[in-house]
Amino acid sequence: MVIVINGEVIEHTKRIKTLLMRNHAFSNWRQRLKIMSYEISDASKMYDTYAIAYPDKSVGYEMEGKLALSAVLVQLDLFCAEKGIDFDELRDLGYHRLLAKSSECFAEGGHMI
Repeated sequence: MVIVINGEVIEHTKRIKTLLMRNHAFSNWRQRLKIMSYEISDASKMYDTYAIAYPDKSVGYEMEGKLALSAVLVQLDLFCAEKGIDFDELRDLGYHRLLAKSSECFAEGGHMI
């Protein structure tokens, strides 16, 4: 995946690997998993609790949820780089697994949640 920043094309994988090389603390994959876990909890709290409980402030809570989700993605990207997992391949694998699970669910008369 490539990203354009100020007209400059940057390969995202290279950017993540450079970050890992410059800061070895990011190489602790166990810590990446822990951070992903609490960031997912924060996203859930913002979208599913606060934005509903305080509808007049939902835009702000949804923005906080979006920030938490962005942290999950970056942590997952760092985890994948450290473990030698292709992030795009992982996304594709998840997509195909979802299709298979939904087909299985519908075939058994269920519905996706």
